[in-house]
Amino acid sequence: MSATKWHFGVFLTLLAVVFAIGLMFASIELPRLLDTVLGNVTPELEGDSHADETAIFRTELFLQHYHFRLVGYICFGLMIILIAAGFISGKSVFSAAGAVALFLPVFAQFAGVMFFLAGLGFLNLAWIPALDVSFDIGRLGDIVYLPYDALMSIFRSWGIDAHTPLVYGAIGIGLLLFILGTLAWFFARKQERSVADFWVYRFSRHPQYLGWILWSYGMLLALNRIRYPRRAWGIPASLPWLLSMMIIVGVALLEERKMKRFSGKLYEDYRERTSFLFPLPRFLRTAISAPVRLFVGKSVPERKGHIAVVLLLATAGFMAASHFYAPYRRYAGIDIPVGIMESDRARIEKLVEEMKRTEDWRRKNRIADALADIGDASIDPLIRLSDDPNPETRREAVRVLGLIGGSRAIGPLLGKLSDESPDVRFKAVEGLGRLRAKEAVAPLIALVEDRTKDLSRSAAVALGRIGSEDAVGVLLGFMDSPQWWDRSAAVDSLGEIGSEKALDRLMNTFTGEEVHVRRSIVVALLRIGSTAARGTLEAALNDEDKDVRLFASEALRRLRMKEASR
Repeated sequence: MSATKWHFGVFLTLLAVVFAIGLMFASIELPRLLDTVLGNVTPELEGDSHADETAIFRTELFLQHYHFRLVGYICFGLMIILIAAGFISGKSVFSAAGAVALFLPVFAQFAGVMFFLAGLGFLNLAWIPALDVSFDIGRLGDIVYLPYDALMSIFRSWGIDAHTPLVYGAIGIGLLLFILGTLAWFFARKQERSVADFWVYRFSRHPQYLGWILWSYGMLLALNRIRYPRRAWGIPASLPWLLSMMIIVGVALLEERKMKRFSGKLYEDYRERTSFLFPLPRFLRTAISAPVRLFVGKSVPERKGHIAVVLLLATAGFMAASHFYAPYRRYAGIDIPVGIMESDRARIEKLVEEMKRTEDWRRKNRIADALADIGDASIDPLIRLSDDPNPETRREAVRVLGLIGGSRAIGPLLGKLSDESPDVRFKAVEGLGRLRAKEAVAPLIALVEDRTKDLSRSAAVALGRIGSEDAVGVLLGFMDSPQWWDRSAAVDSLGEIGSEKALDRLMNTFTGEEVHVRRSIVVALLRIGSTAARGTLEAALNDEDKDVRLFASEALRRLRMKEASR
């Protein structure tokens, strides 16, 4: 090799390494830097955006005030337009940009923030249309975890936790493929080859895209060990990853159309002997491409319309499979063997026995969640578990009864208000509020009145969720508590009830109150919706706290709309 060629080879290698380092930077440092920047420049609310109904209501006010829902729908629409434009025009760069944009919300899940749009979580804005349907819609890609779950199950049987090696392995192999693919592509351009068919291109026709898929899959897997106390901190990310991957596959197919037109038989011969993305034996490639051949008559779709339809059908199939697979991921996480064809009764029996047997409260929590996924069939076993001698078992059973129990759970939950465990009593109060049990109003009022009890605040919150006017008097009295968090809970509940009987007290209390209570008062006045509160709300526009000003502005806007509609 001449010195010139050797120097050029070194240059190309360094250039490929620079590309890979850039991707590594994007993987590790860019999210951290972006989280800091967005945290400093974007508005946010304090606290958990979906902790309870009041928090959800405040979050909705926040979205309306800054028109973020409209912005989110526009962003989502632009992503779809970019993807469609790439397929229609044949310019794969547009579709690739749309795929990257779809994947960005996955990074948002690395932000350890409480408000789901805070810091890096601001990227969730682009998925507002999906979140409006359900915060769990992201699970419709959970089938992509199947290889990971299978490997984890094998290693667990050997007593090995393989999560970290699998994460770093996927990221590392992805980066390596990206380096090698980029380097080979540079050499092919230098040598003026119409088809790059050497080095890593001998095993994959699109090694850079394969590298991107593996790298991003490793990033997705890393989220499996990020545990947030509340779902509002992060949304499931498997669907964004699945969609971005399918679009990248589409981009690769669009590029193959160009390569066939440009290189003709040379590229067809290369395509015949080389795997599309993942290196696979010929018999597997033939089996996988069989449905495509059945549909378009070829192993690879070449017309843009055929590519789009094949991708849509494949994506729909993955999403349908995810719908059935997602619940079984929970069983894998708690290492309980459950067959897909097993009846609910058989699964419940296994879960109940394991919940009684295990001493790990985290494992009990996950088993209880699995029972919640099954639904109504779990109610009677949960009622029995609520009398278990183990207080942690009782607590988890009572918690889930409050989620799924309906009217059948009200009696057992009322009975647990006198349980010897304070945690069980708390979950019973919380569940009765969530179920809006009118039968619980009197005992909950008694709990609020007895300030010596540890449940006064949670009982006040539950009364607000139930919404009974009978609770207004005791909640007004609870506003005398010396703790601001008690007063704030009382005000939030009065707002949920929406009684005008509380107006005078709320308006007279506003000036000089602690900031969290002032926020609650303004939101309560908004929910009550009386024009008598206009003066207090106008004064709140000059409050030192930005959240108070935001809520007051929204309250006055709604009052104006209400007056205009008369």
